[in-house]
Amino acid sequence: MRWALILFLAVVPVWAVPIRVPLELLTPANQELVRPVTAHFTLHRQYPPRRFTGHLADFEFLMDHLEVCSMLAQQAGMLEYRPIMQPDGRLVADNHADVDGWLLPVFCGLNRRIYYVEGAQRGVVTARGRGVVVVDFQQVTPTEIEYSGQLFVRADNPVAAALAHVFYIFLRHAVDQNFELVMRQPILFTRMAAKQPAVLRQLIQLLAGEDYRFLVGFDYCLAGAR
Repeated sequence: MRWALILFLAVVPVWAVPIRVPLELLTPANQELVRPVTAHFTLHRQYPPRRFTGHLADFEFLMDHLEVCSMLAQQAGMLEYRPIMQPDGRLVADNHADVDGWLLPVFCGLNRRIYYVEGAQRGVVTARGRGVVVVDFQQVTPTEIEYSGQLFVRADNPVAAALAHVFYIFLRHAVDQNFELVMRQPILFTRMAAKQPAVLRQLIQLLAGEDYRFLVGFDYCLAGAR
C-alpha cells in the first residue's frame, strides 16, 4: 500500500506549524507509539480541506476498516498485492520488492482518525521510519464530506533524514500524490456507495466467502438505504 511509501517522502519546511495531536485521548500504549514521532518529528506535511460526494457513515466505516478497502480494491483489480490484517489490529503490507510497512489505528473520535505507521524503503539508502497520520473530516452538506490531513514522520536513519530535507523541492509533488493515493480508496468507495451503490454491491458480492461475510452488513445497508 502507498502509506508504506509516504514515511520516507513526506517533507515540508520546518516553519510549518503542525496541528496539535490530542495525546491525552489516546490509550497509554498508543501514546507511547505516537509521542516520539509528533514531539520529535523529522518532517511534517499538512493537507488543506477538500470535498467529495458521500455519506459520513460510509466513510467512517471504511476509514475504520481499511482492510475492507484493500479487499474491494483487489477485487476491482486496483491492487497487485493485498495487505494482511494481524490479530493485534496492524495492517501489514509488503510488496516483496522495495517497500514494507504496517499501519495501526490509534484513535477513533468524532470527525477524526489517527493512524500510526512504521515502514522501510529499500534502495541506494535503506530508510526505516515511523509516522503519524491525522485525518479530520465532517459532513458539510447532505451529500458532501470535507477532509483535511497532516502527516508527521520520524526517520530512524539520519542519512535518510538529511536527504529528505535536501531534496524537499523535488519530492514535494510525489509526497502529495502519495497522500492522495492513501486516501483514494476510502474516498472512492464512499463516493461509489453514494452514487453507484448497485455497482459497489456487485463488487462486494463477488468477494470470496470469508471476505463477503465480513462485508455482509455493509452490503445490506447499501441495499436498504439507497
